[in-house]
Amino acid sequence: MLLRHRDQHSSRAVVAVLFLVLSRAVVRATEVDQLAERHRRDRTFPGWVEAATLPRVGLAPRRLLDRPVDSELEQGQWWRVVAQIIEESHTASGDDLPRVIAEAVSLVGLTAHMYVVDLAQRTLWPIPKHHCEPVTVEGSLAGRAFQFVKVLAGTDPDAGVVLWVPMVDGADRLGVLRLGLPSGTDGDDPGLRQRCSVVAGLAGHLVATKLAYGDALNVARRSTPLSVDAELLWQLLPPLTFASRDLVITAVLEPHDRVGGDGFDYAVDKEVAFCGLFDAVGHDLQAGLTTAVALAAIRNARRSGERDLSVIARRADAEIIAHGPGARFVTAVLARLDTSTGELSYLVAGHPPPLLLRANRTVKALQYGRRVPLGVSGRDVAVVHEHLEPGDRLLLYTDGITEARDAHGRSFGTDRLGVLRLGLPGGADGDDPGLRQRCSVVAGLAGHLVATKFAYGDVLNVTRRSTPLTVAAE
Repeated sequence: MLLRHRDQHSSRAVVAVLFLVLSRAVVRATEVDQLAERHRRDRTFPGWVEAATLPRVGLAPRRLLDRPVDSELEQGQWWRVVAQIIEESHTASGDDLPRVIAEAVSLVGLTAHMYVVDLAQRTLWPIPKHHCEPVTVEGSLAGRAFQFVKVLAGTDPDAGVVLWVPMVDGADRLGVLRLGLPSGTDGDDPGLRQRCSVVAGLAGHLVATKLAYGDALNVARRSTPLSVDAELLWQLLPPLTFASRDLVITAVLEPHDRVGGDGFDYAVDKEVAFCGLFDAVGHDLQAGLTTAVALAAIRNARRSGERDLSVIARRADAEIIAHGPGARFVTAVLARLDTSTGELSYLVAGHPPPLLLRANRTVKALQYGRRVPLGVSGRDVAVVHEHLEPGDRLLLYTDGITEARDAHGRSFGTDRLGVLRLGLPGGADGDDPGLRQRCSVVAGLAGHLVATKFAYGDVLNVTRRSTPLTVAAE
């Protein structure tokens, strides 16, 4: 995960924090090298997020039609597209979204096919799966649109000119829309591309909200079966990527289908960003359950108003000892970033120390603030503070990557990890039916956005609580 911050007086990045999460199960050093190279090409790592993704995911406010339109009729037609998608989506299931999108864009003469990316981010799968052939992310036009979060034009023997448009939920890449254009349409028209991006962005928000309501979208995102522990933790983890005007967070979880007890968490609210990285002892379902207890305890403490990382860690200790599956513990890094000052507060609970990277090279490991793993009784340790400079990145990782070995028995180590190139009006008639419909559409969109934003922070979750939740309810 990467946090990227801007101050009030400069557009420069003030703070960046990266969490790279890799499961230590069955990852060899040669595979780590391949993983690093693939993510470097894919622009999955934050250095590339900053260069390619952020300008495209709404960090600068953009209006639906901030380019000249050909006519008021055209503007009205695209409004109808957005309105119909929002109105139909309220009662649509996840696997019904492609139909909703296709019927809406047909109002302006377009065709649409939806593809979602698998959890490994290697293949784009059509919805429904039997409708079209899957497309690999590597080496395809659709894949490049997904990787770079950029609208790309292509041709199809049957459909003519098509646009591959990335679907994102905020900065989290979920797939692409394949939009077929009417004959004679200029696929390079900036206004058309922007309107298609708006539709795809709305589709991304809807995919994110509908994942919780059924199995079809979840199944479509699986290229290989998940283990039970992976099934558990993927339901608990926040989205892999988050971006705002102040910061960016991104994470990698490999192998995605056998995560054991590895997990991460973050919550971004106003000027405070909380982040955590977890690695439970073991590689089985019990490890996943232990990490689940730690996640729930920490979120519960946080959402009850606790800000002291030492107290939050003790809450996790108590819950794991009382309710964890057997004599288990979790190594972890807990961190809190003040985005207004750049001050990072952190604790290291029996975990490999975070690496501070500056200008894409390791400056130092954050060795202090060390305490026993979560779930083990021990003395309190003071929280440590570190000031991050503009452009800094903080790399958090599990020991699976550094302890991985190649065919000759050589370990990957922290030195190689540190050199990886890492790089979100007055006078209006309140009874006017048209005005009321537009207000309903805006309110419907707000509802979808609220649903997606619950996963990114604590404020909305806390607002919905009239009484505190127990850890089990959390």
